[in-house]
Amino acid sequence: MRSTSLGSILLLAAVFLTPAVHASPSPGAPDALSGTVRIKLLETISPREASMTAGRYGLAVYQDNRSRPSFQIGPGQRFEISRTGSSVRLRAQGGDLRADHVRLEPLGPGETTVEVGKVRRTYSGSLWLTAPSNESSLEIVNHVPLEDYVAAVVSSEYGLNDLEGSKAMAVVARTYGLRSLVGSTARYDHVDHTGSQVYKGAATVTPLARRAAMATAGEVLTHSGRLIEAVYSSSSGGHTANNEDVWQSNPHPYLRGKQDPWDRVSPNHRWTVEIPVDRLHGALKDALGVDLKSIEIAEKNRDGRAVSIGLNRRTGRSRSIRADEFRRILRESLGQTSLKSTRFDLKQRRGNYVFEGGGFGHGVGMSQYGAHGMAEAGKSYRDIIHFYYTGVALERRQIEGSAPPAAGLLAFQETAPTPRVRAAVPDRLAGRYMPGQPQRPQPTVELSEAVVNEDHITKPDRRSKRKSDSKRKDGPERRRGW
Repeated sequence: MRSTSLGSILLLAAVFLTPAVHASPSPGAPDALSGTVRIKLLETISPREASMTAGRYGLAVYQDNRSRPSFQIGPGQRFEISRTGSSVRLRAQGGDLRADHVRLEPLGPGETTVEVGKVRRTYSGSLWLTAPSNESSLEIVNHVPLEDYVAAVVSSEYGLNDLEGSKAMAVVARTYGLRSLVGSTARYDHVDHTGSQVYKGAATVTPLARRAAMATAGEVLTHSGRLIEAVYSSSSGGHTANNEDVWQSNPHPYLRGKQDPWDRVSPNHRWTVEIPVDRLHGALKDALGVDLKSIEIAEKNRDGRAVSIGLNRRTGRSRSIRADEFRRILRESLGQTSLKSTRFDLKQRRGNYVFEGGGFGHGVGMSQYGAHGMAEAGKSYRDIIHFYYTGVALERRQIEGSAPPAAGLLAFQETAPTPRVRAAVPDRLAGRYMPGQPQRPQPTVELSEAVVNEDHITKPDRRSKRKSDSKRKDGPERRRGW
């Protein structure tokens, strides 16, 4: 059974009343979009136990694959869940059970609160609890209504106070979230951190983010009829990047690098970082086992991003590593903001390596701060999307379980504006690979690295280990990966 939330009800109205925008369907972009997204929660914490509180209508508790509930938990009632061996245990006033799988279904609109240590979040939709044999922690998966998920991601990954940029972020987040669902057989589709897109549940959703999700309900980005890899980052530093220049992947025609004058509003448009020589050499030695004399930029691409870093050893042959790998090592060893992007110049000064660069995150796809700059200049979300994603079509698709768009409404495929860009995510995401960045005054929001996590999405379609188990975006390096 699927729960219904007020946001979902309003969403259906928005989908029904808004003109349809579509193109020819394809395997990569089905006519009807999944109405539910499955998000693995709190993976970075790996909880073995949690406290939960039922919403205002209570919860039905389902055990294993049974079609009838074992018992109900009353409105506002607190209960405990934990992993016991290879089973899930739930202790509540209405019952105590152990099972391989437990499913919690809301009996009406509302959210369930989950507390693990000092972390407290609320979620719409249902919660599925398992104790995977290849993990020692409890797995909590939120089956959340699509547009509730989109609104929450916009709040966490973008959080800037402008409607058009928020709408662009909603379309991008929806596309990114849905692309990975096609053909998925895993227990979940995404994680709730920058490995996918930052998702902190219902309590963080701002009125602006909800409005952006509703206004664009069902809208996705396609190229040649297929959902695109809608990556983004916090800040491009003035020039977005080609996807193949950042990741070892085939070129995508819609992820083309270009001059990005709109990114000037980013606090990380230009930056300087100094790292002591000994400290940097130590980080590389720990990661690679090399004793270094010096480092240098071995190769740059046309947009000014380092492609490879030369490692000059004290003895033996020198070697080089990819710049994105170099950045990853520094971030993991010296902190997420130790090297904000690969768009930099390098020199030595008074015992320090001095990096003078621009941008925050990988720089591919939409720049979150660039989107904000365009919105502030009066551009529409369509303008923003077509600037950062070359030649894409903006389409509105029906959401499973909702009424189809009103018949007779004019359908059309938008054409891409002249500029061609791929962008990066806002710095607020910068804290993460794509972990969240500084939050906004409204309900806590983080840009993906976009979150502040600058690289909201580090690599297209990259998820947590879940799929192999069957696993984002350094986000504003966000949403969504680095």
